[in-house]
Amino acid sequence: MKLNIPSDLDVRLLDGRSFNNYEITTTSIYRLSISEACIDTTLFVSYDFFDCSCEMFIANAFTPNGDGLNDKIRPLSNCDLNYYHWSIYNRWGILIFESYDPEEYFDGTFNDAEINSSTLVYKVAYGNVYRQSTESGTIQIIR
Repeated sequence: MKLNIPSDLDVRLLDGRSFNNYEITTTSIYRLSISEACIDTTLFVSYDFFDCSCEMFIANAFTPNGDGLNDKIRPLSNCDLNYYHWSIYNRWGILIFESYDPEEYFDGTFNDAEINSSTLVYKVAYGNVYRQSTESGTIQIIR
């Protein structure tokens, strides 16, 4: 964040440094003393910096064979989501799984029947208050 102050103002930080251009790089409360002609003003400015990134991670294969390892799959995110829609299609473009719940897994079945080893296509749309995105790819079922 950069503060650009008009050159006719005298702006000073708490430590007495004067500036017209100042780059804020850390979360903090800044005390600014501003002088212009006969007016002196003190402002307290609070800046909060945080990571706005939101990424989705999904494996490209899983093995729903009942051995307790990689038997189901779901996308994982590094952010709190306020929107999520995951859909999976077979090679003929038929929707075989859909979820609006980021905690819900796909277990490799469709209409209560196991899907044979195959490659499926997925699309996931997701977002938080700062960023929305859509990703697609393939998932390999290995039985």
